[in-house]
Order: sequence, then structure tokens, then C-alpha cells
Amino acid sequence: MAAGNIGFSVDLELVKSYHTFNRDKKELYLTCKYSSDDRKLVLDQKGPLKKKTAKTYAEKNKHWEELISKLPEDEIRFIPIQLEFKDAKGKNQSEILIILWSPDGVNIMKKMEVESHKSVVMRCLPGARECVEISSRLDWNLGNIVKEKLKGSLD
Repeated sequence: MAAGNIGFSVDLELVKSYHTFNRDKKELYLTCKYSSDDRKLVLDQKGPLKKKTAKTYAEKNKHWEELISKLPEDEIRFIPIQLEFKDAKGKNQSEILIILWSPDGVNIMKKMEVESHKSVVMRCLPGARECVEISSRLDWNLGNIVKEKLKGSLD
């Protein structure tokens, strides 16, 4: 178990799954949730495997819409996600971002607590470019996230 803030930890099985996710780059994303006692971040589910037949960035990132539709409106999720895009020079890139899904339906005290856990989660799940907080389905614009956070495009 990876230690963090007092009383908070990241589950060892989640850390192992993330390292495999980061190393093998087979799954498109992982979803991570808080345990029932809110003291530990645990693996919720693994996303689908990458499709080797996908040619366009739209096809490669199609899982994004599927993921958005599955997220609860009243629970926090940390979501490492593999993104494929073109950098500013037009070169193909693949990066991991951690999305912090913190919907408006979550209690403000819980959101503040989660904010204090973010640095612990990032240390326990290394290799991600950064953590992007999203609180509304309307904010889930993949093109904007790639442009603003990764300085790239999906064109």
C-alpha cells in the first residue's frame, strides 16, 4: 500500500495495474475510485484494449465518449487515460493524463479532501503528464484538453 496523507493510501493492486497500463500501453484507460470507507483509492475498472486497426485520431480516441457516459454524477474518479495526438510540430504522440472526475454532485468537503490527495495519487501513479480536473460532462472536450494541456491537436 502506498502511503499518503494521514489515513489515505493508494491500493497496491491499483499501483501494479497502473504500472502495467503505463508499460504495456494496451488498455485505453483505468478508472479508480475511493473504497467504501473513503480511506483508499482502488481500481474500479480497466478500459477496453487499443484497436490496432484505428487509423485516425478520432478512431484512436473513440473510447473517450464511452468513458464519459459511464461516469457517476455523484462520485469522484481518478482516470489515467492514454491519448494519441499530434504535437505542435505535427509528430504523432501518445501521452498519459490523469483525469480527476469531480462532478458538481459531489459534496464540497469531499472535493476539498480529494484535492489534498491529488499529489499522493500523482506520486503513486508516475509517468502521467499531468492531472486535469473536470467537473461537468460539458468540460469533456478532448480537442481542447489536447490543445491546452499537451500543446497538440487531433487533426
